[in-house]
Amino acid sequence: MNTFISYSFKDEAKFDDLCFTLTNHNIVYWNTDEIAAGQVLGDKLREAVTKCAVCVFLATKNSLKSGWCLAEVGAFWGAGKPVIVYLQDSDLGEADLPKQLQRDKWTAKVSEVIKALKVHLAEAAQKERERRSPLVAYKHQSMALYGVKLDGLSAATSDVWLIGATMHHTLENTLGVITDKIIAGVEINMLIADPAGAGFAMTAHSFGQDKEALEGESMRTLKECKRIWSRLEQQADVKGRLDVRLIDEPFPAGVYFYDPQSETGRMLLVPHVPGKDAAEVPVFVFQPSPDGPLEHYFSMYQRVWTRATPFKVWAEANGSYLT
Repeated sequence: MNTFISYSFKDEAKFDDLCFTLTNHNIVYWNTDEIAAGQVLGDKLREAVTKCAVCVFLATKNSLKSGWCLAEVGAFWGAGKPVIVYLQDSDLGEADLPKQLQRDKWTAKVSEVIKALKVHLAEAAQKERERRSPLVAYKHQSMALYGVKLDGLSAATSDVWLIGATMHHTLENTLGVITDKIIAGVEINMLIADPAGAGFAMTAHSFGQDKEALEGESMRTLKECKRIWSRLEQQADVKGRLDVRLIDEPFPAGVYFYDPQSETGRMLLVPHVPGKDAAEVPVFVFQPSPDGPLEHYFSMYQRVWTRATPFKVWAEANGSYLT
């Protein structure tokens, strides 16, 4: 994480002294000398303000008269990033500073500047580690599980993937949200276990359920899907769709993808624990990261999706299940 130094070119000697101290403390700073000939200074400075975690304002009579310096400091302040005011003219006081900085920490001691920088840079580095980590949340309560499902659905703008043995709880609890999202243009894709499949009894056994009980949950799921399609048929302008497929394969987890190919995408993972309801087991929420869990699971289930049977095809062969 870099440090941005806002100073007047008329104070270059003071700037050099500060840089020498920063270097001795292994603090990396952004230097205008890095700008190549012909590059637009304003564009590079905006880039630096975006990338740097903290700003040191070298406050002097010259910098306080510089519209450029005040613009730099204002950009950091407006971005919510910390600004450390380093007073370098002995006859300057807090009242001489820009109003947005008058209540902020300021000092005339370089040792305090270094101390504050280390704190802010450590905080920024920790936030960056958290941002890059694929695991962004962990929940272990039924209401928390419902909340993260609803939040994911409500925030989705392109596509949602609901994957599990059955989805009756999800559909029953979020039917209105799902319907509204489809009308607005979101594609809802659902992959569930085939109750007519040869492996369904084994799936039920692994869940600690009778086959007939799990079949009942499957039927509730499919009937909720039919209700959604019926509601959509009554709408004049539906921009999205509900695509349901069934597959005769075991499901080791319930997986929910919300805009999975977006930078703001999320994956909700509910591991399967034999004999336990989903609300009783840990829930993990992941965000996109290079080759992380979201990318791995999404790629895997895309391959499973291509092997699954579309609902209409399945219904033609297994209509008795829907009666």
